[in-house]
Amino acid sequence: MIIFLCVFLAIFFYYVYKGYKSDTSPQRSDVAVQNKEALSGDVKARTSSRNKIWTVGVKVGVVVFVVALMAAISLPDFFPYYQMKTYNAAALTDLRNAKTSCYAFYAAHKRYPQTLHEAGFQSANGVQVTYERIDDKNFIILSQHASGAKIYKITSTSSRIDWRYMNAADSPFTPLRE
Repeated sequence: MIIFLCVFLAIFFYYVYKGYKSDTSPQRSDVAVQNKEALSGDVKARTSSRNKIWTVGVKVGVVVFVVALMAAISLPDFFPYYQMKTYNAAALTDLRNAKTSCYAFYAAHKRYPQTLHEAGFQSANGVQVTYERIDDKNFIILSQHASGAKIYKITSTSSRIDWRYMNAADSPFTPLRE
């Protein structure tokens, strides 16, 4: 937003300066130079056009300032939403990484690991990944961020990722739409 405002002001002042420069060097004929009334009218015309440019410029500047101020005031209201999306994305990423670690371990040892640590998986800060090995060929992984709103689940028998809200413990998992 600040960059947009700076670019706008730079363009605006460029055009104001350009208009000012074009008004300060008018094309005068020899007749107009000799006629004092024409010269005084020319000066008045230049002054009034400069005033119009600056008046419009100040109005536009005030409008841009007010819009930028309103945007700056309302912007923090959106932060919790985006933070929640980031936390949920971290949990989802860790779930996929844990699944990949388990598959890589299975390819090397023909069995799934007892723990994710055995598979070489390390979760991100704040993300809790729960791994349950059912037998040598099956597992369930749950992933959630401490500040997130969703729990994600994947099993070895299905590549589908399911999710539900953390505060809805009784509700079933729903397939994730990607």
